[in-house]
Amino acid sequence: MRQLLRVGSPFVLLGCVHHAPEVVAPPVPSAPHLPAPVADLYIRHTGQPVDPLVTQVLGGRAWDEVLSGAASGLALTLAARGEVDLSAARWAAVRAGYPFQVLGVDVVHVAHEATPTLNVPTDGDLGLVRARGPDDDIWVVLHGAGGPDLPPVPREAHVGDFVPLSGATWRASSPDGEVRALTGGILLDRAGEWLLEATAGGKVVATLPVYVGEVTPDTSPFVGSLSGQDPEEATFNALAAVWDWYGRSAPVRDSGMDSVARVRLRALTAGTGVDPAGTLLKRAGFVDGANGGECEAESLRECLEQMWWSPDQRVIFAGDYSSVGVATSSEGHGVRVVVLVAR
Repeated sequence: MRQLLRVGSPFVLLGCVHHAPEVVAPPVPSAPHLPAPVADLYIRHTGQPVDPLVTQVLGGRAWDEVLSGAASGLALTLAARGEVDLSAARWAAVRAGYPFQVLGVDVVHVAHEATPTLNVPTDGDLGLVRARGPDDDIWVVLHGAGGPDLPPVPREAHVGDFVPLSGATWRASSPDGEVRALTGGILLDRAGEWLLEATAGGKVVATLPVYVGEVTPDTSPFVGSLSGQDPEEATFNALAAVWDWYGRSAPVRDSGMDSVARVRLRALTAGTGVDPAGTLLKRAGFVDGANGGECEAESLRECLEQMWWSPDQRVIFAGDYSSVGVATSSEGHGVRVVVLVAR
């Protein structure tokens, strides 16, 4: 029954009130939270992810925040339709400041807010993030080797800086490839790229590029496709791409040095005694700044990358050379490479 209520004048008519149904908005996908993909120090730090879905997937596993920062960098690359591989993962770890080796990377695309099935490592360090792609959620898992407690090491420094070092046996390769044993720390007395190596328990546990008076490059020296008419040309082209990454022209490929490299390769393959690369080159008449190195791995890229990360063999890439010789052969399921250089 309607009622009339006088409130001053005129009359206000009150009737039955019909409430409009409540409009419930569809759930909004929660935005992923990514740790920083770039940091100033090489350091290890176990933390707690902000993203609740990451916490759920972790299932109680320890979460390395720095390694997860490296995973963030890869996830952002993938969200921008880029590609990633183990080489890119290792360089992402450099930029994020993770000090130990990256052993593996796993990427899974799922619908927004879906829980993925991931290959989560059960040993070492774990980096885990999800990023929002245009059409899906991108999950990236990084498996880090972990290692002993090491002091923080700056990724970039100034000429004249002294970096204290402890917790392992340290040595360094200077910007021109000279290898130095270190005690207590290192005086960064030259501009350029240094490579610090830490050994503990008889094995290498950390290899850290440090850029003095320079900015850390955005990308790995080992990117892009490898091509050539034969394995040796592909090896030379891959080496030339690394020298280009440094902003230098590649040394000229020398057929005589190629021949010496093949002799050394055959001796290494046969397991017979072989003289040092420099000695072989001097016998062949290459006496100025003769040097060399070799590697064996599942792929050409991994082989050359193995050499780059070695303080003893990095001189091939870091030194100023005018001539180069290469030899490459298939070894079972992989390749063996010999590289010789001279001034």
